[in-house]
Amino acid sequence: MSSHRALGPRRMNPVRTVLGLAIVVVGGVIGAGCDNDKGLVPTVLSFSPQQVQIDRMGQPLVEVAFILSGLMSSFKLGDPTTDSQAYRPTSLQSVQQLRTQVNGVVGFPSEDSPGVTPDTAVDTVLPDVITIDFSRPIAFPNGRNLQDDVADYQLGLLLNRGQVLNGGAGFPDGVSNDSIFLATFPYVGTPH
Repeated sequence: MSSHRALGPRRMNPVRTVLGLAIVVVGGVIGAGCDNDKGLVPTVLSFSPQQVQIDRMGQPLVEVAFILSGLMSSFKLGDPTTDSQAYRPTSLQSVQQLRTQVNGVVGFPSEDSPGVTPDTAVDTVLPDVITIDFSRPIAFPNGRNLQDDVADYQLGLLLNRGQVLNGGAGFPDGVSNDSIFLATFPYVGTPH
């Protein structure tokens, strides 16, 4: 039995509702839209100067995998344009230390050879933004496809396993997609 939750004066079918938001900030106004089975439902949200940034994310796991715990609060409040300057040295040190520790675990898969250097790993995730070059194939780290397991890619970069930058699958986190992607919009599988 499917349940419908009333959203304002209309009911949206959760199977056909797409929660993709296009957000544009212009002069303190955020414009967003939510597509439902009857078309785009535009929404305008405004904010006051008293509101503050509390978090950000361009790529999943950058904060928890590459930023030291003592620096996470400042990272969340920071601007991606300062990421490399502010966090590269400690992120580089963190990657090197983690790889050394993991390499000492008996039975753990060995590092890729040739692989991703700690410098390249950190430079791939900092600044924490999603970049895309349409002249190249769309696949992590050049944008991402819906089916891309970005967590596996980030772990592969962090641990130098899974040939991430050479088209490999990265290092498995043990979580997989349990739904079939659709060939047409909205592309995500039916919720269950």
